[in-house]
Amino acid sequence: MKKLFVSHWCPLLVVGLFAGATCIQAFPPAPPAEIYGTVRDEEGQPLRTGIAKVIFDPGNGFKLTTPVRERLDSEENYSVSVKMDSGVTSDLTNPTALRPAAPFRLMVKIGTTEYVPLELQGNLAKLGTPGSRTRLDLTLGVSSNNDGLPDAWKLLMINALGLGLKPGQIHPGDFMPGTGLTYAQVYGADTYNVSPTNGFTLKIDGVEGTTSQFTFTGVKGHTYKVRSGMTLDQLGAVAFQVNRNGERGRLVQSLLATNTSLIKIEVPAASDTEPTTQFFQLLVE
Repeated sequence: MKKLFVSHWCPLLVVGLFAGATCIQAFPPAPPAEIYGTVRDEEGQPLRTGIAKVIFDPGNGFKLTTPVRERLDSEENYSVSVKMDSGVTSDLTNPTALRPAAPFRLMVKIGTTEYVPLELQGNLAKLGTPGSRTRLDLTLGVSSNNDGLPDAWKLLMINALGLGLKPGQIHPGDFMPGTGLTYAQVYGADTYNVSPTNGFTLKIDGVEGTTSQFTFTGVKGHTYKVRSGMTLDQLGAVAFQVNRNGERGRLVQSLLATNTSLIKIEVPAASDTEPTTQFFQLLVE
């Protein structure tokens, strides 16, 4: 049986994960907990100012500062690694050590101004257990009704749709006209959210003969390419075809999405001796 694996990479978004991450030292030793994610501006685009920083504040007087990076080789642009106390002793030997479920706040500092992201306005997040990795994406801007969708992004959608809507008429769970997707799903896809159940992801549909079948969310104005290989470090460009309601198009090397919708594609095997294990990667520009 042929085994398929998918990997996601976005040239417009992805930035370094581990480089420059700041750590809190703890004793007794325990595996660190990591908080990571993508910082976005009010229009949902990854922040790439080069001067932004994420501040980790657990409220104990010790703050961590880590840069928002501009590298293009990962799926997030900030990370904070917090070494935790193991809880073996009742007292913290190191005053900066943290324990599981410790509350904290993340802020984004640009220049001299500090911003509280939409996801944390009025709330404190809680630290995971030792060794855990917690994704927490951070969105700057204002959401008048606190639904998580920035007002500026809603205005962009209103102008694009041309239906005379108002920001208060756009709700995360409502379907965006002509897409078959909710506004939350479109927001996730347009900002390249890598959540496995929403937004930018390449879903494996199956294999028919020697042809691999996939589905992904295409966003109007973006170009998509597919790479494949036996290992992740040996991926190369491959031709694919769009399957529209059972009608297969010609083989292409790239696809420009003309609207925002789900797109089904098929990747024929390069030969009859295609390997039983194969990796696929979707790229967006």
